[in-house]
Amino acid sequence: MSAIHVYRLRRVESEYLTCRASLSYAERYWSQLFSTAEWEGRTLSQVREAWRYLEGTYIIRIFSEFEGILREAWSTRGGNPDEHNVDFLIDHVADPTPPAELRQRVHEVQYFRNSLVHPGARRVPALSMEETRRRLAKFAERLPDPAP
Repeated sequence: MSAIHVYRLRRVESEYLTCRASLSYAERYWSQLFSTAEWEGRTLSQVREAWRYLEGTYIIRIFSEFEGILREAWSTRGGNPDEHNVDFLIDHVADPTPPAELRQRVHEVQYFRNSLVHPGARRVPALSMEETRRRLAKFAERLPDPAP
């Protein structure tokens, strides 16, 4: 079980929560902030737009981190990390193979991430950042620790 992999995913979630808190603060106190150097050239509507896309952006980010974890784990097992797509890695990198239900829940995260990134990708039920991190961490904890 790899606490290292889970930590990497939690770190991304922490970044998301920090950005969310910062944007919430900026929107709430915009009347005092808009004239400061850090916010020069920004508008309240841009803050609101950033808020609207924040969770999706970080779901893409955390899945990228997870993909890197999968590729490192495959490399640790002697495989070429660029040899296979993410579908294959989800289904084959962990040893022993995780239950089909867990793999399916990770594939659902992958499909949701794809719907955020690729116009025209199949639409799937939305996932929250918390649920995304939970699913990916449950899978990642089954992987071996990275090589030193």
